[in-house]
Amino acid sequence: MAVALHSFKIDADGRVLVQHVFYGETEDDARAVLEAHADACPKFGPAYRQDETEEIVEEIDELPTPDTLDDFVAGDVEDDDVEDDEE
Repeated sequence: MAVALHSFKIDADGRVLVQHVFYGETEDDARAVLEAHADACPKFGPAYRQDETEEIVEEIDELPTPDTLDDFVAGDVEDDDVEDDEE
């Protein structure tokens, strides 16, 4: 079963302001994507290496595709970057 690996960056004051989600066919695949991102990202990488993140593994039915992204967004989210053609 596919996996969404949620990684939350915990600030020094204990607040969560950033979440990353890494996808894979397995947890190991998703964790490899997380670690590759941590190697490249100057903000997330140090936090991950210093245990300032919390991870939650979620089993999902299928991996997202460009056509199914809306199905992976929780709640009502408006895309401010997309203009309505009818305006």
